[in-house]
Amino acid sequence: MNRLIFSLTIKFFVAVFCFAGHFAFGDSMIDFSLQSLSNNSQVRDSWQWQPESSIHSSPRIKSTPEVKPYQENIITREDFKRAIDGNNTDLINKNLASKDSSHVKRINQQENIVFVDNGRTYIAVNDEKNPKPLQVGKKTLQWLKHPKDKTKKIAFIPIHYYEQDGDFMLHNGLILRIKRGNYKKEKIIIADSSKVQPNKAANERIQKELAEANQVYRTYTPTRYWSTPFIYPIKSVVTSPFGSARVFNNEIKSYHSGTDFRAAIGTPLRASNDGVVVIAKERFLAGKSVVISHGEGVFSQYYHCSKIKVKTGDKVKKGDIIALSGDTGRVSAAHLHFGFIVNGVSVDPLQFIEEVNKLFN
Repeated sequence: MNRLIFSLTIKFFVAVFCFAGHFAFGDSMIDFSLQSLSNNSQVRDSWQWQPESSIHSSPRIKSTPEVKPYQENIITREDFKRAIDGNNTDLINKNLASKDSSHVKRINQQENIVFVDNGRTYIAVNDEKNPKPLQVGKKTLQWLKHPKDKTKKIAFIPIHYYEQDGDFMLHNGLILRIKRGNYKKEKIIIADSSKVQPNKAANERIQKELAEANQVYRTYTPTRYWSTPFIYPIKSVVTSPFGSARVFNNEIKSYHSGTDFRAAIGTPLRASNDGVVVIAKERFLAGKSVVISHGEGVFSQYYHCSKIKVKTGDKVKKGDIIALSGDTGRVSAAHLHFGFIVNGVSVDPLQFIEEVNKLFN
C-alpha cells in the first residue's frame, strides 16, 4: 500500500514538471529547431556553389560561413559557343580537366583569337628559343629574327585576297580568324582598248611576263637586307586603296593588288627600304616597273613609271630614287602603283608597313 502511494506521488510530480516545462521552454525549443533546419539548408546551398577543389572530403561541417559563387571555373554557354565557333574544343576539354580558367578568360576577352582581313598580313611573335616551323593551312613558315628584340622571333603570315573565311590554329593555342575586308568597288575607263582587250601577241607577252615575275617571287632569299622601319615611296594622296574590286570598261573584273598614289609624271619615287633590284623593265600591263627584294620573301613593287633609274642586281638603300612616276602600262591617268608581295602573296602595302614598323616600338 505504501509502495502504491509512493509510485502515484512520483508520477504526479513528473507530470506537473512536464506540463510547466511546456509553457516555460516550448517556444524557444521550437525556434531553435527551425534555425537548425535553416542552417542545414544554407549548408546545402553553399555546397552547390563551391568548386570541387573547395569541397571537404568529410560531409561534416561545424559552421556555415557565407560562401560566394565561384565563377572562374564555370564555363558559360556563351564561352562554350565561342570556343566551338573557333574550332577550339580542345581548349575547353583541357580547361575542364585542369580546372585552369586562364584559357577560358582568354576566350572571354578574345585574347587568343586574332581577326585578320583577307589581303592583309599578320605578324606572329614567338619568344621560344627554338620554335618549330609554323604550319598555316598547307603552308609551312619559318620563324625569323625579330628586327629589334633578340629574344623573340617573328613570322609573316600573308592572307590571300581570295582566302575564304575560316580559322587557322597557330602556336600556343592562338587562333587566326580570317574575315572579309570592307573593300569598295571601282569602275575604271581605259582609253587604250588594246590594254583592255589585248590581241594574241599581247596575251602571250602578258603570260610570259607573269611567269617571269612569279619565278622571281618564288625565289626565297634567306638574307634580310633591311634593319630599320619601312617608308612610303612618295608623299602624296592615296587615290585608290588596296583591295578594291575593279571593272575595266565594263569587261575585265579583278581586284586592286596595290595602293595607288597621285603622282604627276616625273615625280621621284624612293625605295621603301634596303634591298636588291630584281625587276627593272617595261611590261605590258604594269608599264615601266621596278621590284625590290628586301629578303626573306618580302618584295616591294613600283609600277607605271616614266623612267627607271636602276637596273636588275643593283643594291639600293632606303630612300634612294629608283624611278620617276608616269602613266605607262594599263592606266587611266598618271599615278604610282605601290605594292608588296609577302611569301608569294599580294598584300595591302600600307598595312604591311604599319605592322612591320610596330615591331620597332
